[in-house]
Amino acid sequence: MPKGVWIPGVGKGTFEMDDMPIRNVVERVRLAWGRLNNGEQAKVHSPPFGKMTHEDRTRRNLRQAERHLGFLDQ
Repeated sequence: MPKGVWIPGVGKGTFEMDDMPIRNVVERVRLAWGRLNNGEQAKVHSPPFGKMTHEDRTRRNLRQAERHLGFLDQ
C-alpha cells in the first residue's frame, strides 16, 4: 500500500494499534525480529496474502517496517 492508505471498513484504518511507551514498542519489534530471524514459522496464515513461505513473510514484514519507520524522518 502506498503511504497514508487506510484499510477500508476497519476502525481507525488499521488493526492492532496499541498506545504504549516507546520502550515497549522497541521490545515488541526486537521480539518479532528475533522470531523471524530464528525461522519461527507463523501460527496462522496472513489474512490478506494467505499461506506464505517464511522467506515471503520475512520480506513482507521488512517492507512493512521500512514503510512505518520511514515516517520517523518526516
